[in-house]
Amino acid sequence: MLEDSLVHIDRILVIEAMVDDMRSQNEATHRLLRDLNKLSPAQARNVPDPIRPPTRGSAQSSPIPTSSAGQRKNFLKPSAPSKFNGD
Repeated sequence: MLEDSLVHIDRILVIEAMVDDMRSQNEATHRLLRDLNKLSPAQARNVPDPIRPPTRGSAQSSPIPTSSAGQRKNFLKPSAPSKFNGD
């Protein structure tokens, strides 16, 4: 009978520890959500600021590379496997 009580007490202690862990995770999530609400929409989406057109006095940026859609892609192909001899 004493053993049964100890088993139940151990189970209760494990459950209480799990609940404490869940509470701390919940509090951390709440803090993150609260901080997220303080951000602007662009910051919240982790979107970079939009590109602004250059002003008249600014230097030209490097030209935009052309599309490589029409170019053939070069890549190495693996060799065929050796013939299986049954070993």
